[in-house]
Amino acid sequence: MTARIAVLASGRGSNLQAILDAIDAGRLPAEVVGVFSDRPDAAALQRVGPGQRWAHAPKTFSDRAAYEQALGNAVQAAAPDWIVC
Repeated sequence: MTARIAVLASGRGSNLQAILDAIDAGRLPAEVVGVFSDRPDAAALQRVGPGQRWAHAPKTFSDRAAYEQALGNAVQAAAPDWIVC
């Protein structure tokens, strides 16, 4: 079984890269289905294709609850088995 992984990232993406390396090496039967960030300029986002990226600054929403709802909806739409921070 291949696990579907969503990654929450706000920086370089070193944990994401370790996951991608393990997948590529065949040590982790998984696929990254999305990378989600509160920083649109996070380097981690560049480690996956455009269709796998979601990035919005919380300040662009009316309040924190609206941001968290949007993030939750985006993660849910990716249908991950696991969410990794």
